[in-house]
Amino acid sequence: MLKVIAGSNCGPIEVEFGDYVPFKFSNRVEARSPRLYWRTGNFKSTLLEVEIDRETGVIAGVILLLPGQVSRNFPAQIVPEGKLHSGVPIVDACYWPDDRVRDEPNEISVFIGDNRLLILLSSGSMAKMAYSAGCATFGVDANDSLVWALIDDLPKDKLDAIATM
Repeated sequence: MLKVIAGSNCGPIEVEFGDYVPFKFSNRVEARSPRLYWRTGNFKSTLLEVEIDRETGVIAGVILLLPGQVSRNFPAQIVPEGKLHSGVPIVDACYWPDDRVRDEPNEISVFIGDNRLLILLSSGSMAKMAYSAGCATFGVDANDSLVWALIDDLPKDKLDAIATM
């Protein structure tokens, strides 16, 4: 799991949809160094890639490459009240492989609601706090691990397309 060490201000969040990459959102911040890539999922039907600025540890983007079985049973309250911070997470970028890619097999779950998408990285962990920037919110558990990403204000037709992949 990605270890969150702090939060950072960011530029606007840009959202993209497509055929090859079903869903991507990125933090439009100038890259200070080559990106690191953390990938998780079962690597068959689910695959998520997180782009990280190597120098700062700031999450620069999240790409949902394989959504797997998408659920419309959106979880109730996932953002902890009173524990919402402005910005995006900074993760520990030390001890990364030379090829700048770290693969960590894990079961992920994707949920869609009326105009939102939730990517759950850990079904057994509750968020103790969250970071929010624009339409993106990131949940962090008691072990300081990134446990989910929530993106709001998305077009219903684009979410429906993800659900039928």
